[in-house]
Amino acid sequence: MNINQIINLYKILGKENIEVDYSLKEYTGFKIGEKAHFMLMPTNVKMANKLFKFLNKFKLEYIVLGNATNVLITKSLDIVVSLKKLNTIKIKNNCVYCESGVSLFKLNEVLKDNNLSGLERLYGIPGSVGGGIVQNCGAYSANISDNLTSAIVFDGKRLKKIKKQNLEFGYRTSIFKRKTNYIVLAGNFKLEYKEKEKIEKTLNDILTLRKSKQPYEYPSAGSVFKRIDGIYISKLIDELGLKGKTIGGAKISEKHAGFIINYNNATSQDVLNLIHFVKNQVKCEKNIDLELEIVVI
Repeated sequence: MNINQIINLYKILGKENIEVDYSLKEYTGFKIGEKAHFMLMPTNVKMANKLFKFLNKFKLEYIVLGNATNVLITKSLDIVVSLKKLNTIKIKNNCVYCESGVSLFKLNEVLKDNNLSGLERLYGIPGSVGGGIVQNCGAYSANISDNLTSAIVFDGKRLKKIKKQNLEFGYRTSIFKRKTNYIVLAGNFKLEYKEKEKIEKTLNDILTLRKSKQPYEYPSAGSVFKRIDGIYISKLIDELGLKGKTIGGAKISEKHAGFIINYNNATSQDVLNLIHFVKNQVKCEKNIDLELEIVVI
């Protein structure tokens, strides 16, 4: 970027929403990452819209991150746009508008306080609403798309509202995997009313179940590989005796074989090497090609 472009960025965002040479290590779920030369953090959808128009106008390359809980960052990045500060939630009756930076933890807590039910089974997934919509995240036979009615999207030129039926949702996928210039800025949801005590019990039960089965005590990016045709990849990896396999500081969790954990100051290369090892073992022993659920940048 030239000096005039940098000055304009400060005009759009304000100095409090720009970080220079920002370490991405603590930002990501893996606690692995290099630096972002510029970290840009819009605080509302209108500001984000203006920012993306500016970046696209001058053909400045950038990476968009939500909470980066399912991302492995392997290199330094020039411009990163963080959506973490897009955290507005608006509720009207049983309809909810939620911006992309809101965590699934926070959204469920707000829904509980408003007696709204539907997304409880996503409680404990350490991601944001925007990332959840892109990935169509889910758990225990529920997906975020189940209660979504539409998404507010920057399509490369302007803001638009896209109805659920046009978002091409599938298992851990959506239109946003194909149209990578689309950026999710908010989602609209329709929920059902339920007693607060019942919602709270479900949330507590889900979180207890997750903590008993998943390695919350170590940094990770969640499930590394997608489930294939009803096959649970963690079970496959376990059957091959790979639990506890370590490369560098990266390790296949002994608690849940579908997770790779940052066990001891792992590098991104440690994680990549372990991913390749698992993929090769599964291909050789089971003739199955694994597909990543996490995002590698």
